[in-house]
Amino acid sequence: NFTQDEMYTLMQIDNILLGSTLPEGTYNADTDSGPLAVLFPLLGTLIFGKSVFGLRIFSVLFTSALVALVWMFGKKLFKNEGFAFLAAILFAGGGLALTVGRLGLTFSISAFFVLLSYFFMYRFYARGVSSEKPVGTALSVLLSGLAFAFAFAVDPKTVIAGIGTLVLFVFGAVRHHRAHAYNQRK
Repeated sequence: NFTQDEMYTLMQIDNILLGSTLPEGTYNADTDSGPLAVLFPLLGTLIFGKSVFGLRIFSVLFTSALVALVWMFGKKLFKNEGFAFLAAILFAGGGLALTVGRLGLTFSISAFFVLLSYFFMYRFYARGVSSEKPVGTALSVLLSGLAFAFAFAVDPKTVIAGIGTLVLFVFGAVRHHRAHAYNQRK
């Protein structure tokens, strides 16, 4: 059966699909989340019908992608595949993956984009500013910003999690500025 929050999402999907056939003033696609929040469940219901499977498929897919992203991020952070696997297993056994990750809600979608933003910003932090390959540096920052923009479009409350991405950017820029100044003095 659908949960109460899933029924609310289905109501929003119906309102979007009805569109201009509703009388003026009754178009109710407002959510507690952002404008992108209903579009992934809408796509699932368009493909598989208004079933539990259709509503929940994209949430499950994003949760699976989130577990893979935790493994990739853990591999980059710990530089050890064993610890990366342990991080992915712990995440997969955690609350997000086992509870809301299997429901037709957008928590896993916004969490995926937030973690993707952190992943690319950490890549900028670790690699630094390269004068030989400035496109790689700019691409990491750009992809981090785009991932955060998607997270914000899914749920505006993710702006709080985005503060960490901004802090990581500032620390990375200061770190690389100091390294560049040291090399210039040397």
